[in-house]
Amino acid sequence: MKIILTIFFSFLMSSCPSNNNQETAAMISIYQGSLKGDGSEGFAKQNIVINSSAEWQDFLAKTTVDNQFKDAIDFSKKTVLVAIDSKRNTGGFSIEVSEIIKKEGKFQVTISSEGPKPTDMVTMSLTQPIHIVKINKTSKEIVFVTK
Repeated sequence: MKIILTIFFSFLMSSCPSNNNQETAAMISIYQGSLKGDGSEGFAKQNIVINSSAEWQDFLAKTTVDNQFKDAIDFSKKTVLVAIDSKRNTGGFSIEVSEIIKKEGKFQVTISSEGPKPTDMVTMSLTQPIHIVKINKTSKEIVFVTK
């Protein structure tokens, strides 16, 4: 009887649909830090997909992080994703592209952000957290999800 039940439940479990139609995409972090945060760069909280060198140069011209990028990015092979958080009155905040999943013909990009605890010592300066990553070139839809 135990053998019959074991076979029955094994068959039952193997016939259940699995949610394995997703895989994690590789990403390379190329900058994580802060913009000035005083509003001079003109960025609101947003996520940006950059697919060309012209878009990349236009983006860098608006930021204070342009001197961080010594190496050119080959946009025939790479796509750049930028996550920009809200302007903050103090330091201690961060934003991160934490995961990229290929799912149902799309890329789902998970953005997570953290702030300081009430007891943390933080700088009293205007900041705006930013994280920039590059992934393999894609023409698939990119959907950003906040965690």
